[in-house]
Amino acid sequence: MLLCCRPAMLCLLLQSWNFLAGASGVFLFPYISVYLASRGMSPAQIGLLAALRPWLSAPLSLTASAAADKHKLHAQLLLASAATAAVMRSSLPLTDSVNMLFAVYLMAELSGAPVGVLSDSTVLSNCKDQGDYGSIRQWGSIGYGLASLPAGLLIARSGLHLAFLVYGLASLPLLHIASQMRYKYNANEMSNTDSKDGSGMQQHSDRQAVSSAAVTAAASVEPQQGATAASASVKSMLSQPVVLAFLWKCLLMGFGMGIMSTYEFLWLKQLGAPETLMGMAIAVSICTEVPAFTMQGAMLKRVSPPILLDIVLAATALRLFCYAGLPAVGTPWAVLPVELLHGITFGVGWGTATVYSARIAPQHLAATMQGLFQATYAGVGAGLGGLAGGILMQRYGGQGLFTAAAAFVAVGGVAGLLVDQAVSAVRRCKQQQQPASEVEKQQ
Repeated sequence: MLLCCRPAMLCLLLQSWNFLAGASGVFLFPYISVYLASRGMSPAQIGLLAALRPWLSAPLSLTASAAADKHKLHAQLLLASAATAAVMRSSLPLTDSVNMLFAVYLMAELSGAPVGVLSDSTVLSNCKDQGDYGSIRQWGSIGYGLASLPAGLLIARSGLHLAFLVYGLASLPLLHIASQMRYKYNANEMSNTDSKDGSGMQQHSDRQAVSSAAVTAAASVEPQQGATAASASVKSMLSQPVVLAFLWKCLLMGFGMGIMSTYEFLWLKQLGAPETLMGMAIAVSICTEVPAFTMQGAMLKRVSPPILLDIVLAATALRLFCYAGLPAVGTPWAVLPVELLHGITFGVGWGTATVYSARIAPQHLAATMQGLFQATYAGVGAGLGGLAGGILMQRYGGQGLFTAAAAFVAVGGVAGLLVDQAVSAVRRCKQQQQPASEVEKQQ
């Protein structure tokens, strides 16, 4: 494990960061909707908060990642953001009204918005190979899984307020680790664990097209206009069909995860599930999430990222539909086998998207592309899921919510697949029209 990045001690720090982030977060994040409901918020209010949080966080995350790329402040911004968010989240039980709870929770999430993108870009910068990202990220899943059952038992016996205290105390060693983490600047191009067939050449072609467009756009701006040149590079990158297709799939994945992370436990609570079952559901989900991250490199060698993301969307639609069918089974405990899909819907999805965003982005826009991916997934997509979910659940109940969400993800996934096929067809036509020497250069 310690050979996946340079030096070994830094790799240990990155693994420890992910482990403690997962272990501390499981005491708070899965139960936040239940806590908000216990404080008097309606499903519509929780949905509004679930939408505002990522929508407001996304611009901050993008700004922070771009600033980190430009001024080389990855470590400093990561520590400041993580510390502020930990303090504010831990103070939520001290609020004395629903309005104050709403405001403090929103501010806490805004302050912690850049943490995910900065920590992931730091991990990627230190990997010898992009496929090694999963071997480090899996420790977040391990920590999350090991602490999930104790968290559920603690909350069931002592209530949610004690969970905030545990989260705050666990954040102290996490912040110490963050102060020691370092981003590797001017790193050599990481090797891609692509297959040697057409999928590997396709990804190389994708990155070459995106990089060429970004560099050309930046070069067309006067040298002294640095900010304008950077903006032109980002706009040019976003104009590439391969990037747009990728971000569309990220939006759909985020929408599905936004629905599940916000309303799954509320739905289980309505079906009579105890907090102990919720903790067990998390533990079962980790049983497949950890292997998904562990085998990420091997999967990316055999299957192209766009196809893996199509599989993720199909599994997401199936998982949502299964939640809708829980009343027909007659017991909320039937959710446990459904949680096994989490390894695909999150583990494969997040890991593949993280690596693929690094592969198609120009080197000087690596963290910026991570910010775009995470803003689309955890910002726009999750926000849409939170807002639409609150309205649907209040009007049609949990069954109507999850049925509609499953249909949306399924139809959107088919649309994304068709776009991928069209982009590939256009690429093949262009390659056939080029001289053989030009094709060899691109490959």
